[in-house]
Amino acid sequence: MLSLFSRLLLCLGLLGLVARPAGAQDTAPSEFRFEHLTVDQGLSHSDAMTVTQDQAGFMWVGTNRGLDRYDGYTLKQYTLPITRQGIAGNRIGVLYTAPGGRLWVGAERAGLSYYDAATDQLLPLAAGHLAASCHPLLRQLAVASVTALTADQQGHLWVGTRQDGLLLLSFDHLGQLVGLSQVPLPAGPSTEPYHVSSLAADAEGNVWVGTYNRGLCLVRADAATLVAEATPLTERVRALHLDRRGDLWIGTNQQVLWVSAANRRAVRQLTAHPQPLVYPTLQSLLLDSFGRLWVGTIYGLYVWEAGPATGTAPPLRAGAPTLLLPTDGEPHSLNSERIHQLFEDRTQVMWLCASAGGLNKVDLHQKPFGRLRRQLAGQATLPNNYINAVYKEEATNTLWLGSRNGVAAYDLAHHTYRNYLNQNVAGVTRGVDVSAICQTRAGTLWFGTRGRGLVRLTRRQGREELVTITELPNGQTLRNASIERLVEDRYGTLWVATFDQGLLRFSAEGQLLS
Repeated sequence: MLSLFSRLLLCLGLLGLVARPAGAQDTAPSEFRFEHLTVDQGLSHSDAMTVTQDQAGFMWVGTNRGLDRYDGYTLKQYTLPITRQGIAGNRIGVLYTAPGGRLWVGAERAGLSYYDAATDQLLPLAAGHLAASCHPLLRQLAVASVTALTADQQGHLWVGTRQDGLLLLSFDHLGQLVGLSQVPLPAGPSTEPYHVSSLAADAEGNVWVGTYNRGLCLVRADAATLVAEATPLTERVRALHLDRRGDLWIGTNQQVLWVSAANRRAVRQLTAHPQPLVYPTLQSLLLDSFGRLWVGTIYGLYVWEAGPATGTAPPLRAGAPTLLLPTDGEPHSLNSERIHQLFEDRTQVMWLCASAGGLNKVDLHQKPFGRLRRQLAGQATLPNNYINAVYKEEATNTLWLGSRNGVAAYDLAHHTYRNYLNQNVAGVTRGVDVSAICQTRAGTLWFGTRGRGLVRLTRRQGREELVTITELPNGQTLRNASIERLVEDRYGTLWVATFDQGLLRFSAEGQLLS
């Protein structure tokens, strides 16, 4: 069983999902609108480290200064000092809601606690009906730094720690502790204690153990003895994630590995990207309900779009990911570039724990409408929020927007602007009032204005030329005309409807026709 896994994993001619340098990513704000829960709203600390949802629907946020419960409106803090009725330390490392509903809290050098809803308190793990021979290990756990938690199908709780290895806890039907053991981990050349970073229990009963210093281990459900086996993956494992299909995603410092549910021994690394000089160290990963892969790093959030799920290749669309970063002047962007953890709740809202940013959240449902608006920051933006005319140029996937301050060409793929006829002066939002847009079959763009004439934009061999027509034969002028509509007929004639000068006709070259 493991030999097949070994052969395939050792074939690291497999492709690596490696993020390109930040400058090579698409950094579009995309359709995602982030909301933020920070110290300004009452969060205990600006560094949110872990988040989960309990059975009642409350969101729990572990920070570097305690635990907060969020009901959608207000935060309640559980930042308790050393006490018999609460956590012994305020640096929360991991939160986990077990299938039975119990909320577990792992803290730095403070062991394991759980939330008791009846008393609205955090309680330390008690000995319960544990055999006296296990009490020394329980005392060791009480001061351990807990870094990872998961539960298997039998209801056992697996606890990963920073220096005390991997522990297995068993409970009776009343939730009382009845068993506690240390799971043997593979011996290695180093005597350094195992630092468990992440845990994942699959549907077959196997438990995958990611470590910072010994790579990936596997506790097999069909093993005769409870022991973790080494795998050929010896890189630092920072994150593990089992998606809704049962596929296993493994995040290391520099790449993401995918293991299919159909055969978790068949490992595929994802489509390769150029290896950067400095990789933004991976912190977390998650495949959302819509099939997108989210990867949190110390430098931004990477999002890969969903692709076909064949079971033989990673279910992601080919191509580079989108890189999401904090954006000046955009209140609905990420507010921090360092993402610690990702969590999707039952309503398909994604929660992101961030350094110096608290908690970010985004509704994953596709929105029927997006919004473009003028930004005040020093970036290319919509020149005016009053839009008179909209035209989509299919050949270039560009949206042309006529406004009261010129016309904007909005690149729908890259979310960037090119502006024409606008007043690009700080504080000035009024310029040429563009009221109509038309593109001819030859590709020429015509802009009708209010009081500034008729404007033609031609593009040849990468060069653009703007020509404004205001004076007409026989002393006529368009300087005071309000052009309301532009239409090209099948003969190539441009019809210009004005508010006060009637209907005019122009040739493709811009000559007034009788």
